[in-house]
Amino acid sequence: MFTRSFSALVIATILYKDATTRNLSSELVLYAIHVGIEYLLLEQDYRGYVEEKGWAHSIAHGSDLLATCVLHPEFDASQTKACLHAIRKFVLVEYPYIDEEDERLIQVMEALIKKGMKDIKLRNWIADLEVELHLPHERYRIEWNVKRFCYSLYITLLQHREFSASRQAILDKYQQNN
Repeated sequence: MFTRSFSALVIATILYKDATTRNLSSELVLYAIHVGIEYLLLEQDYRGYVEEKGWAHSIAHGSDLLATCVLHPEFDASQTKACLHAIRKFVLVEYPYIDEEDERLIQVMEALIKKGMKDIKLRNWIADLEVELHLPHERYRIEWNVKRFCYSLYITLLQHREFSASRQAILDKYQQNN
């Protein structure tokens, strides 16, 4: 029923295996990485669990795919900006996440850190993670997603001593908003 979402997992599995075996051509892998980023940018179904249908989980599966793309040896650090843009798009949606989508998006952040993303880049990205003007109920839902994501990111960053500026940016964001 949710073919597109689950197809992302198939691509992730193939890339995961190729990261160690290196059987795929560089062209194909680079194309798959491009598609992984594009998937998140183009996806518009934000649902997690759908009553009577099951898991849609497009954000979770797209995040799994993107994290796998980032960890592949062919991933180029110049693609970090596009990955952060894709994550931003999913964090700043009106649909309230209740099925741990934030945790799956954090996997991509972890992968970017493993691939060498610097604290200053993440700190600046966090500082720019602002909710634009919306109707009050829309704004509340978007702020809910941002807050959940930032809380999850903060907990993750506690494991990375070198990301003190990013942790502080999260604290600053919520100290000024309260």
